[in-house]
Amino acid sequence: MSERRLDLAQTSVLIVEPNVRLHRVYRDALTAFGTGHVSTVPDWDGALARFGEERPHLAFVEVLDEERRPVGLDWIRRVRRELPFPSRAAPIVASSALTTARTVCEARDAGANDFMKKPFGVADLFRQLGRVVEFVRPFVVDHAYVGPCRRTKIGENHPGPERRYATQLHGGSIQGLSLA
Repeated sequence: MSERRLDLAQTSVLIVEPNVRLHRVYRDALTAFGTGHVSTVPDWDGALARFGEERPHLAFVEVLDEERRPVGLDWIRRVRRELPFPSRAAPIVASSALTTARTVCEARDAGANDFMKKPFGVADLFRQLGRVVEFVRPFVVDHAYVGPCRRTKIGENHPGPERRYATQLHGGSIQGLSLA
C-alpha cells in the first residue's frame, strides 16, 4: 500500500488559536508537511482582517475562548457571510478540547468543514488536511446557512427540486491543494 502524499507547497494556512504555545505545534507540523505559508493569529478580531488580506487556502480555528464563549463559531459565521468569494468558501476546520456533540454540531452549523478535537497529534493534523483535500464539498449559500454542503452520505436519494447530487460530494479541488 502506498503512502498518501499531499502537495502543499503553494498552500497557505491560517491558524486562529488563542493558546500561543500551540502556534509552534501547528507551524512546525504544517511546515514539515511542506505547507508553503503558515500564519498564526491569537485572537478572532485580528484573524478576520488577516483572513481577508491573506486569503488563505484553509484555516484551523479554535471555537471557544477561555470562558467557553463561542467566539470562534461567530468568527466562522462572519467569514462565511461577510467575506467575498473565494475567501468565504475556503475550508475551515474547527477545533476545541470541548468535543461534545453539541459543540461539534454548532461548529458544523456555523459553516465549518470539519472538526478536530484537542489535544491532537501530528497524524491527526495530517488526516484533517487529507480530508479537506479529498472531500471537497459544494458550497451552499442560503438565508439560513452559508458553508460547505453538510451531506456526506453517498448514494442516498434526497427527493425534491433543490437536492444536490451525491456525486458532487467527491472530487473537485481547492486552489493550492492537491494529492500527489
